[in-house]
Amino acid sequence: MTFGILHVAMIRTLCYRAEVRVQKRHRVKDCSPELGDEFVKELKREFKLLNSLSRTKNPLFILLEMTANANELKNQGFYVDFDGKKWNHPGRVSEKRFANAYEVAKSLIG
Repeated sequence: MTFGILHVAMIRTLCYRAEVRVQKRHRVKDCSPELGDEFVKELKREFKLLNSLSRTKNPLFILLEMTANANELKNQGFYVDFDGKKWNHPGRVSEKRFANAYEVAKSLIG
């Protein structure tokens, strides 16, 4: 369920980015029905870009990895955790893994 919610949020982010490009191009604040075809082209461009990214840079794959490995990430300290003896913290997660997760989270937040 969590992955489904995050996946929908990612798709909405892609739609938002496509919509903003169309709005800026036409200097409008919302997309009228006449701009629908242009919006669809921009959205296809977003998905094509996703497809061209390597798995390590594709936000959908990163999101899948994050949700599939959430417990492992927690145990590695991605989230602050106390195991009864010591605190685990993000300093124990690789810089690359943290940077990928940060980029996905940033795009979901907006």
